[in-house]
Amino acid sequence: MVQFFIVPALWAAILAYVTFPIYNFFYEKVKLSPNFSAAIMTVSISLMIGVPLVIGIFILQQEALSLISNLIYRIKVGYLDVPDSIKDMPIIGQQVKDVLWRINKNPEGTLEAFRIWVQSHLLWQSSI
Repeated sequence: MVQFFIVPALWAAILAYVTFPIYNFFYEKVKLSPNFSAAIMTVSISLMIGVPLVIGIFILQQEALSLISNLIYRIKVGYLDVPDSIKDMPIIGQQVKDVLWRINKNPEGTLEAFRIWVQSHLLWQSSI
């Protein structure tokens, strides 16, 4: 059970070590109270981590939607393919070829399976 807390505790220690000089600056040089200095550090670290994370999530969502719509279009048009360099990869090349063969063999079945998969995940998310 303790193993799940080791990595977050290490990251907290690293973050505290890296940001302590900034806290010291607010506390000693600017002469702010310890609580106010800690509040400034908490808000600034939350913004430095949170804002890029939220922006990244939105960008990732847009890219995923673009990828999915492009794949659906290519499947509906007919033939889905990837570059030979991916198909010739040592470990996953044959698996990629097999998946492409199944998709191109039955595009409508693939789209239906994809729709069912998306709906099951949407329903799972709404039940949380």
